Amino acid sequence: MKDFEGLEKRLKKYKCTNPGISIMVIKDGNLKFKRELGFSNLELKVPISEKTAYNIASISKQFTAMGIMILNEKGLISYDDYITNYLKELKAFNKVTIENLLSHTSGIINYYEILTKLNKTAFNINNNDVYELLKGENLLFKPGSHFDYSNSNYVLLAIIIEKVIGLSYKKFIEKNIFKEIGMDNSYVFDETKPVIKNRAYGYKKANNKYYCDYQEALTVGDGGIFSTLNDLYIWDQILYTDRLVSKETLDLAFSTKYDLEEDYGFGWSLDESNKKIWHTGLDAGFRSMITRYLKEKLTVIILSNSSVCTYKKRQRITDFLFNTYKN
Repeated sequence: MKDFEGLEKRLKKYKCTNPGISIMVIKDGNLKFKRELGFSNLELKVPISEKTAYNIASISKQFTAMGIMILNEKGLISYDDYITNYLKELKAFNKVTIENLLSHTSGIINYYEILTKLNKTAFNINNNDVYELLKGENLLFKPGSHFDYSNSNYVLLAIIIEKVIGLSYKKFIEKNIFKEIGMDNSYVFDETKPVIKNRAYGYKKANNKYYCDYQEALTVGDGGIFSTLNDLYIWDQILYTDRLVSKETLDLAFSTKYDLEEDYGFGWSLDESNKKIWHTGLDAGFRSMITRYLKEKLTVIILSNSSVCTYKKRQRITDFLFNTYKN
């Protein structure tokens, strides 16, 4: 019998009438733990279910990276290509490669920092807006010499995908990944603002009250994907196969050739010594985390529509569930 008393105390705040949380543990391909608590919509009192689609925020970067890997295997791009081959107006970035964008070693400033300097918010900003902002910027450092997490990198990757394939990022990702592997309840939320079936709405808590906090930016590549617990189970399992790309390509994505401030692959944070890869997500009131322990073939997925679900709390839940199910 597993001792879940400590976990239940941590999850208590998501029960009853609060925004909620969805949690899944997968071990050797088998579902070991699944929990859905709280409301996806406080106004209409809609309970969270296995069909609830959350904004997964920066976890979306995994799908952008996979899009690039698919194009690479088709021979349409190379990781060593300079991005100015595709983005000719960004002349100051002429030494930046696609691989630098993937690994956050480009030296390109995070567009959120530009917005802060301009005293603007990211509300309704789209990829074209980011591109225009970056035209006037220089590199912060020589590409490959430092790690610096920048959402700009993955917005530019999305723009490159569109230029290479001749489709919108939304259509490309939904056709070549979601439909291809059966992620039928996952969607790209871009400036077209599509209706998302069974979507959760985000909330922030202040002064002991919850307030609406649904969506900020309309950029894609760095974020913008809505997905469900069940669809992310499919995603996790596909990453053990060569269904989308070869094992050699996945090995490349889950590793780094750099020895810098942080280890980051293609859309994944890395702990290579422990064969652990993960990513977090934060956008408006949404918080998420997916952690894959490759040696143990164990994955913990956490999705929440509440700002209460901080990084520290997600990490504690993940650690507890890993220690519970690793053997």
